[in-house]
Amino acid sequence: MGDDIEERLAAAAAALREHELTTRRVAELQRRVGAAEDELRALRARLDAEQADVHRLAGLTLGRLVASLRGARDDELARERAEAEAVRYRVTEAEQRLAALRAERAKARARQTRLVEARRVYEMLLNERERELAGTDDPRRTRLLELADERGRLAGEQREVTEALRAADPAADRTGRRARRGAARTIAGAR
Repeated sequence: MGDDIEERLAAAAAALREHELTTRRVAELQRRVGAAEDELRALRARLDAEQADVHRLAGLTLGRLVASLRGARDDELARERAEAEAVRYRVTEAEQRLAALRAERAKARARQTRLVEARRVYEMLLNERERELAGTDDPRRTRLLELADERGRLAGEQREVTEALRAADPAADRTGRRARRGAARTIAGAR
């Protein structure tokens, strides 16, 4: 019976640790989603301003007539269009980052929900084990409980590190591809 309760206690401790880590992760993701939403709002406002500049230069206005007379209208229009396109690209990137953060947050919340009973189960098993050990004169009982708890927590941390490493590999790969594309654009622009 002792080994069974030890294994269940270690599993419950691991689930409790995972719940604690997931709760922190959800809070961090919530903060990052908020920041990404703020960034996207600012970029969209900037895009609206850039598009307004393009429309202003492309439309029939007094400013356009003056610019045409100076011969600078086409250059200004091309510059404004390029600026608008650059901001549109940044908006698209920000939308993708926000969508990825929201998806990650949703997964973390689902995981947190699955683990909501972790503390209650852990405490129930801990009480069961304490009652079991209380009926014996085993001098190791306190240490056994500590070790079962530590084993479960370490198993939870190991699982978290493994998942973080798995998640970091694709992110590092995407970052490397972006850097290579940026370098290729820089080289192509220098020609």
